[in-house]
Amino acid sequence: MGRYHDAKRSTGLVFICSDMRLHGHDGFGPLLTECFGGSLPARYDLVAIPGGLYGLVRGDTHERQVVMSYIDLLVDLHQSETIAVIPHTDCGRYGLDRIGGKEDVLLADLAETRQELERRFPRLKVLTGIAECDALRTTRVYPTEGFDSAHRGADAKALRA
Repeated sequence: MGRYHDAKRSTGLVFICSDMRLHGHDGFGPLLTECFGGSLPARYDLVAIPGGLYGLVRGDTHERQVVMSYIDLLVDLHQSETIAVIPHTDCGRYGLDRIGGKEDVLLADLAETRQELERRFPRLKVLTGIAECDALRTTRVYPTEGFDSAHRGADAKALRA
């Protein structure tokens, strides 16, 4: 385990959708820091797969295995200590822009994913968040801890729009 780990390598892993609005701009890192504070290491690997969380929870058996194999590999190679899983509210795989209660769907899938990752990697710290995007980029990443009370008010209006 961790054959290639050294102090200069990342110790974190961020798992997201491949939508360029999430990671295709310089502002994504600061948004993660704002969301997770010091809980996410400054150096992290990025796994970006179409649909991200959707493929891990709702994909067919083969897709779930492939997605998990990327996570397995990076956790092993870099001895990752932390993983952040971040879907976005308007992910095309989910089709959430066409339904109500989209936050509830994402929160349920994140809870299931957290349980599976904690079972599979007991030493791994699992962080979860929900990203909000405009037409060009991510505008905010909300932590799921306390999401109901902190973000279902005025800040969540854009999430429910």
